[in-house]
Amino acid sequence: MKSRTTELRQEILQVIEAAEAPVSVKEIHDSLEQKADISTIYRALQFFQSQGKVLSINLYANTQFYYSSNNDHCHFIICNRCHRIDSFDKCLADKIESSVKKDLDYAITNHVFYFQGICRTCREKSLLT
Repeated sequence: MKSRTTELRQEILQVIEAAEAPVSVKEIHDSLEQKADISTIYRALQFFQSQGKVLSINLYANTQFYYSSNNDHCHFIICNRCHRIDSFDKCLADKIESSVKKDLDYAITNHVFYFQGICRTCREKSLLT
């Protein structure tokens, strides 16, 4: 049985590719114009992962987040309080990549780099309470 890319799957992929940071299944679901069961979204995500079009990462609380594999590498920062995820372009990993390649004898094909912290909004809220 051959899997095909339906209009719904295409829309799911477009949501992920348009996102500036990794997105959860709930965020994908809320962004869709065509409404779909959560299980349908998970199946589409599995399909895209098997095709190498989508990657995932577990960032907190056993929640998977999905992002496009079109990026050669990804950088994120996650707020420990509100769980907002922002992306940033500055690549700090490039500085250690050559050392890792040499020391561990790997051909590095990709990397995901993220920080955790508390965003400005959450810090300001904690000062008010």
